[in-house]
Amino acid sequence: MVVALPLIEKDFALSTSAAESIVSTLMLGAVIGSLVGGVVADWIGRKPANLITAALFFAGSLFMTFAGSLHTMLVGRFVAGLAVGSSGPCVSTYVAEIAQPKTRGTLVTVNEVMVCFGCLLSVVVSSNLQDTENGWRKMLGMTLFPPIVQLLGMPFLPESPRWLISKYRTKEASAVLKRLFYSDEASQKIIQAHLDFGTFHDNFFHAMIELVTDELTRKRVLFCVTIAFCHILTAANAMLYYSSYILDELQTGNTHPVSSLSKEIFVGIAKLAGVCSAVAVVDRVGRRPLLLIGTSMMLTCHFVFAVCFWSLSSTHSETVQTIGEWNLYVFIFAWNLSWAPLMWVVCSELLPDEFRSIGMGLTFGMFWLGSALVNQTLLSVFHAFGTGNAFLLYTFLAAASLCFVYFKVPETTGLTFEQIAMLFNEQVAHVPLGSAV
Repeated sequence: MVVALPLIEKDFALSTSAAESIVSTLMLGAVIGSLVGGVVADWIGRKPANLITAALFFAGSLFMTFAGSLHTMLVGRFVAGLAVGSSGPCVSTYVAEIAQPKTRGTLVTVNEVMVCFGCLLSVVVSSNLQDTENGWRKMLGMTLFPPIVQLLGMPFLPESPRWLISKYRTKEASAVLKRLFYSDEASQKIIQAHLDFGTFHDNFFHAMIELVTDELTRKRVLFCVTIAFCHILTAANAMLYYSSYILDELQTGNTHPVSSLSKEIFVGIAKLAGVCSAVAVVDRVGRRPLLLIGTSMMLTCHFVFAVCFWSLSSTHSETVQTIGEWNLYVFIFAWNLSWAPLMWVVCSELLPDEFRSIGMGLTFGMFWLGSALVNQTLLSVFHAFGTGNAFLLYTFLAAASLCFVYFKVPETTGLTFEQIAMLFNEQVAHVPLGSAV
């Protein structure tokens, strides 16, 4: 949509506010989709919920591709937003529940790898279509193919064994576990562990009653929502959304500016490099080290931005502009090394079985709401305080996130869901770097 939006704006003769509504409508749909997606995944199962998400992606793409007016485009964006929002709790919960503890982090993170790869691929493909007739329709039409692949492939995948157990379908769960782990003994041990440690609910209302009445469940859900809030404090989503604006501000007066397409490609490469690095080490190094390293890098990058803009406010320097440009790419890399994939990994692990999909929905909803707020206020903050001072503010906010991760977020690498649950029997506190307990 980054490349397609200016073409749509020109084709439909849209005002600036109308063009902005195309972006914000997707976020509105994502908030609703996040909250509803988790409930649906608990109600009908992880697998059907993912199929519905794929169908929503397809329907949204169809509306957008053949839109003849702004209203039809907004309908398509809203439906696509529902899919984006619901995919968070549905996909991450499903992958976390079918994965073995030793590979859970890698498998959940692979989802983010494919998102980053898709973003980079879309920029490259869109750049070749933007000057063709009906170029934006061709760009959006390309988004019809991924959900078709998911709709065709998902029926061949198993249902989550934990969801099956929650519905007392233990024979089916046993068959799935044997298929996943290739060991009768291992399957029986895992099933028994689920039955021994898990407390399951028949419906959404019973789960909500436990959220209100059970202190331990409430603590775990609020803890994950707080993790999402800390992610928001880094302003990472807004930095990505306004990356072109930031680079344009840095390059004011530059005699050799970087082209808009090059910026988008470099940002896409930084995203993909960061998340691929996370996949390579997340189950060996651990979640905490990557979050601490990534947040520290992001904090440092915010401060470097502040220094760059302070310097450029008084004198022109292409050296400072170049430092600022590469600083953005380092920030995007650090974000995708840490928060972008690992918030979903950690939260899907910390939430209790009976509240995982609903809790992930609340977590995603919090993230989308907060991100929308930061996105809407970033430029206003820049104008009100000055760009350099604004980045100093974001430096302190990122520092607050770093403190929370260091003192509160436990290491979950290699632990079963039952072992993770035991961490919350006492107050969640600082766990030594890289420790698994």
